[in-house]
Amino acid sequence: LDVPFLPRERRQRLQSLQAMMDRADVTVSEKYRRLLEAYQIELEYGRTIGSYEGTLGEGEDGRSVTFLRLGRVALLYQTRDGKEAGYWDRERAAFAKDNSYRDAVRRGLRVAEKRAAPELLRAPVYAPEVTP
Repeated sequence: LDVPFLPRERRQRLQSLQAMMDRADVTVSEKYRRLLEAYQIELEYGRTIGSYEGTLGEGEDGRSVTFLRLGRVALLYQTRDGKEAGYWDRERAAFAKDNSYRDAVRRGLRVAEKRAAPELLRAPVYAPEVTP
């Protein structure tokens, strides 16, 4: 329910868990181990930076991009030619084009790919909402 990074991989993990839970030939301890393993993977996403290749848009609007995930807080993208960048806008539940983040995405990708030392990056981050 957070930023939509690695959607296929995460969906497959969830479907695999759901299918396994109904199987009688899998022990309860194995089900528990696999469930904890999935939680640990999801928890790890929250404290790491990562990048992956993907497609943004569909049909004629589709383009190959490199996604940059900053924990579970921000998901940015940049086209392969580096001319377009943007971020996941949680309020609109869609990607928003914003080329002002091009340099930050480029630097972030270098950090994620371990080609540069970690550094402070400028990225769109939503402030937590206060509930009464």
